[in-house]
Amino acid sequence: MAARDALCGFPDERGRQLLTAPFVLRVSAFVLVIAGFLGIVTTEVSPIPGESLPATAFAIGIGCAIVSIYLGIFTHRIEE
Repeated sequence: MAARDALCGFPDERGRQLLTAPFVLRVSAFVLVIAGFLGIVTTEVSPIPGESLPATAFAIGIGCAIVSIYLGIFTHRIEE
C-alpha cells in the first residue's frame, strides 16, 4: 500500500480522499451543469435533454450531483 501511495504521489490519507467517487462526481456535476446551462442560454437550443448536446450535458450534470450526494451519505464514516 505504501509503495502504491509513493508512486501515485499521495503520501497521506488526505491525498487518497481527493480521488473518491463522490468528489469526482461533484466536480463533473459542477462542470457539466455550468457548461450545459451556458450552452442552452447562448445558443438558444431546446432545453429538452436528448435534442441538443448542452441540454444533455445539463441533465447528466444534475444526475451526477444526485449520485454524488447519495454516495457521499452512503460512504460517510462516522468518526468517534
